[in-house]
Amino acid sequence: MSKLCVCSQSRPNNSLTFSRIHIDVWFCALLLIVSCCLPCAAVAADPTASDIRADVNEVQLGMVATDAAGQPVSNLAAADLKVLEDGSPISRFGLSSAHDLPLFATVIYDTSESNQKSWRQMQKPVVRFVQSTISKQDQLWVAAFDNKLQFRNQIQQPDQLTRALSAKRGTFNATAFNDALLQALRDQPAADAKPRRAAMIVFSDGEDNYSIHSARDVIAAAQQAKVAVYTVHRTHNRAWGNGDGILHAIAAGTGGRDFTVSNTRELESALAVIGKELRSCYLLYYPIPVSQTGGEFRRVSVTATRDNRIHIQVQNGYFVRVESAGIGE
Repeated sequence: MSKLCVCSQSRPNNSLTFSRIHIDVWFCALLLIVSCCLPCAAVAADPTASDIRADVNEVQLGMVATDAAGQPVSNLAAADLKVLEDGSPISRFGLSSAHDLPLFATVIYDTSESNQKSWRQMQKPVVRFVQSTISKQDQLWVAAFDNKLQFRNQIQQPDQLTRALSAKRGTFNATAFNDALLQALRDQPAADAKPRRAAMIVFSDGEDNYSIHSARDVIAAAQQAKVAVYTVHRTHNRAWGNGDGILHAIAAGTGGRDFTVSNTRELESALAVIGKELRSCYLLYYPIPVSQTGGEFRRVSVTATRDNRIHIQVQNGYFVRVESAGIGE
């Protein structure tokens, strides 16, 4: 209001009429109102993480870039990328390192009979992975499932982690892989005003004989929650089942990766890759293009223009929120 007072009283000419002063006051007030209502200018191409804020009218996607050797690329800029949405180029977008953003991670494992032996061998490496990856600002949940989601517990103490990773197999001989993952994703805390990274690390062979939902439902839920899903499973000699394809589809559709390991050394290597990617990802963001109805799925493709050997991992699309419909760039 100080600017308003200065604007209305800064003219020293005593011959001004009351109507002139009255007009000046209203003119300055109008300028103040208009300036408050105008949308903020687009963020710079590479702001710091602390400058980013979630916006209901903005697409925000976690992204990982790796080189030909599979190592994370940490020096990308927006100018190094090409972004397409439903085949049309996005001309205005930003890219920022998400290294300092808090991580919301869920470790979920399959306790069904086909995974019991392999999971017992995985537990110690998983504990070491969590200890080296999760920092004080992060949040961790552990979940287990067989014919249903048994539990999803937040871990705040080391002894809680050990207990949560030691769930016993249920007596019901069935596996609801899709239903369990879907429920765990729906239990994901709602996003607040500040951006974050979110990941789910799944230890399972991907086989399902009890779910009412499909892998497509899992992918859609992960995309809506902005959760990158990483899957890890031990090799097997079964001639039946399509779990491998399911695991790959879920990981690829959400910006994660799928790993098949045959021993502890390969498991530790896979977990090391996951840890690096979670600590070296980016946040890609841009205004949501105009939507006629809202609620539809927009397919996103990101490629590196600086070096075609750089591989980009990003979820392959997003759902337009109803409240974002009709918002242009």
